[in-house]
Amino acid sequence: MKKLSLLFIAVVFMIACKNDSKDSSESEQVVATKKPVVYVSNFPLHYFAERIGGNQIDLRFPMKNAGSITNWKPETETITKMQEADFVFINGASFEKWLMSISLPESILINTTRDLESSLLESGNVFTHSHGEDGAHEHNEIASLTWLDLELANKQAEVIANHLMVKFPEHKVEFQTNFEKLSEDLLGLDLNFKELTHTNPSLAVVFSHPVYQYFEKAYDLKGRDLHWEPTYELNHDRKHDIEHLKKDEDFKFLIWEAKPLTETQTKLEEMGIYSIVINPVYSVPENSNYFKEMQSNYNQLSKIFNALNE
Repeated sequence: MKKLSLLFIAVVFMIACKNDSKDSSESEQVVATKKPVVYVSNFPLHYFAERIGGNQIDLRFPMKNAGSITNWKPETETITKMQEADFVFINGASFEKWLMSISLPESILINTTRDLESSLLESGNVFTHSHGEDGAHEHNEIASLTWLDLELANKQAEVIANHLMVKFPEHKVEFQTNFEKLSEDLLGLDLNFKELTHTNPSLAVVFSHPVYQYFEKAYDLKGRDLHWEPTYELNHDRKHDIEHLKKDEDFKFLIWEAKPLTETQTKLEEMGIYSIVINPVYSVPENSNYFKEMQSNYNQLSKIFNALNE
């Protein structure tokens, strides 16, 4: 009887050890297969990270459905999840206003324009803030839409690739290959833009909104800025402003962020001003991506130069 009891105990112990070993193995497998969690703060960065990381990362873009990405503020639950992420890639250049009110670990918060300070441009806006007892100070605000310069966009994508490769060397070859393909696309389109605008470097245009600073500099466009929304009608005051501007600048093309009202477009054409849409790509386009939108921008800009060369 004693021998049977000992045998029973031995069998139970062996089964328990086997189960513990199985549970441990399954737990290790879950840890091993868990994808790196990567957050991004805007749509272009989402495109870069998606192209580079592919299926090897858990990519998150919490402000995707926000009405205004520039005015987005994270909820408490989102902040907690971001603090636990492997990386939070941000645009920098004054884009993420929400960072002024939350705290994220420096080790995971990666500013993709940190090393591009010499290439950053002023927006033309001035903001005031205080430094303790020193009182209020005025500063020129930095323009944020760096990704409209495809050469800068490529450097931002490279920052993402380098950080992923260093932290997750097991996927280094895949990340490097994916980045090289992305870089080829970005720099190829960048060259297309430069070759196009080089054909008429003295072209004068007007921009509906002051958001194209990097686009203007990268592709040698000379333009004045308005503060017009695509939904604006061409009322008496705006017509008066545009007439004076046309007299001063002698321009024929007005570049919009989105398609203007048909009535506005028609009235402008009667004045000899033609509307072109260059999407700044700071919101999420429908059934498209960053690169497709930049290709579309190239096609739109081509209309100007093709018309001038006819």
